[in-house]
Amino acid sequence: PPLPWEIHSLEPVLSGFIIDYHYFKHHQTYLNNLNDLLKKHDEAKDRGDVLEMIKLAPGIRFHGGGHINHTFFWHSLSPKHLGGGEHPSSSSKFGTEIHKAWGSVDKLIADFNAKTAGIQGSGWGWLVWNTQVKGLEYVSTKDQDLVTEKPGVVPLLNIDVWEHAYYLDYKNA
Repeated sequence: PPLPWEIHSLEPVLSGFIIDYHYFKHHQTYLNNLNDLLKKHDEAKDRGDVLEMIKLAPGIRFHGGGHINHTFFWHSLSPKHLGGGEHPSSSSKFGTEIHKAWGSVDKLIADFNAKTAGIQGSGWGWLVWNTQVKGLEYVSTKDQDLVTEKPGVVPLLNIDVWEHAYYLDYKNA
């Protein structure tokens, strides 16, 4: 799907170069591989080749998760001219829930950053609404696993922890 904003809209926080590369190279690769695997799955299904369908399932899960997680990621980001970059009002429903869970937006950001930075390897940091406890929570997922596989979790925003999301701008600085 198309980005919900222009490539350079997130500068100076995220460069247009990294967004372009991440979106058109990495995300597109997940989508291309998913489409290829789904085609092979359909062909195997038409042949009645259940064993081949099972062999394709992990790749479909991985690349499908990559596509779904990245699509959500693009919508988790917003440029200033579209309302991004601002803390929610403490009197808003979202602001009130943040204060209940963390005490302040700054404490949410610090906690989210610390937990997300602690993910070893690849994965995602998520801010979710937990329908079971009726509150906001931080959740992490590995690789391209889907946060929606966790019971009672509604994703609100995510951060890509994979190095491809940022390394071209920071080059291990």
